[in-house]
Amino acid sequence: MKILHLFSNIKLTGPAEPAVNLCASLRSLGYDVQFACGRPHVSGGSSVEKAALERGLEPITAFRLSKHMSIRHNLRDMRKLPSFLQDARIDMVHAHLDNDHLIGGRAARKANRNLLVVRSSYSGEGMKSSLRGRYLLHECTDGLVVASETAKANVLAGFRFPEERIWVVPGAVDTDRFDRANVSADFRSRLGLSEQDFVLGVVARIQPHRRFDVILKAMKSVSLSDPQVKLLIVGRGTRMKQVAVDPVREMGLENQVKFAGYHVGQDYVNTIACFDSLIFLMPGTDGTCRAVRESLSMGIPAIVARRGMLPEIVDHAVNGLVIEDSPDSLAAAVRYLARDRNTVASMSEQARKKAREKLGLDLQARKIADIYEKMRNLGRRMGRE
Repeated sequence: MKILHLFSNIKLTGPAEPAVNLCASLRSLGYDVQFACGRPHVSGGSSVEKAALERGLEPITAFRLSKHMSIRHNLRDMRKLPSFLQDARIDMVHAHLDNDHLIGGRAARKANRNLLVVRSSYSGEGMKSSLRGRYLLHECTDGLVVASETAKANVLAGFRFPEERIWVVPGAVDTDRFDRANVSADFRSRLGLSEQDFVLGVVARIQPHRRFDVILKAMKSVSLSDPQVKLLIVGRGTRMKQVAVDPVREMGLENQVKFAGYHVGQDYVNTIACFDSLIFLMPGTDGTCRAVRESLSMGIPAIVARRGMLPEIVDHAVNGLVIEDSPDSLAAAVRYLARDRNTVASMSEQARKKAREKLGLDLQARKIADIYEKMRNLGRRMGRE
């Protein structure tokens, strides 16, 4: 079976890395996978193309595959892609984002072959019930992969899409890469942290909707009773000063809050290894909450809000805590962990266990491969079945 994966973005953000990892893992299982993405306008820096090359995928960049729909660029891709699908004898198109779903779905329907189209949705709460979403699912989709049971329930409620063609496959993590055994032992000291500190971590683009107001209010409360608790913020954002830097100064939290900046590669792994616990209250552009899985793989318990798919990733009181999204609830959770290192150690072991047994890349790839076989047996959707 030949599968063409489409990714309509050039930036290594959101679901880009999960899509690349999936393709590489499917190849390791023996599947004939090709990966197409846009080409960066300038060389250098992080890009989907570069990440794909590093995983040995030799990405196809003959199509524009714009992030946002462009009539000119989309029509150009839709004219070129059907002949490519026929010449390359592609059996299935796997779309990852809305615009490549539109391009790939339309091209597959135009090609003179019984091409199947599968879509991976990375929203923890499912595809939005919009005119575009309804068109994509009803006219351009033979199978849908969602990241959570919550997403599946919302799709079933919002679209008349056959349940037997929806599969839940949780997001995965590279458990070999995200392993504390492979990190620099002195990275804490480089960030101005000591071994005695209880370090809370936040990995997020610094934006208002990521609940930094709740996190900083909780930190202010905790700092009055537990000064050894520190907060390490990993990320950047155009509104960083307004959202985080100024509030930290105004609340007198300069000694409790550290800004690590934006990190990639091994530096990123070394940075999150400094955490004793992760705080994650609101999903970002990757709705599958990749930072939570990465932390669990590192043996870092997570404190998450009771929101979307987060309670499906973190098992309350086993490998983390699931709380209400409020400063008081967060402060109470932080104090509980900071004052009981034995509980943290137990949760840490359970976090690593879950990541290795349920969230590995190989397991995800095998589930997707099984879906491909089921889709081949089901065949193309006939009308709005």
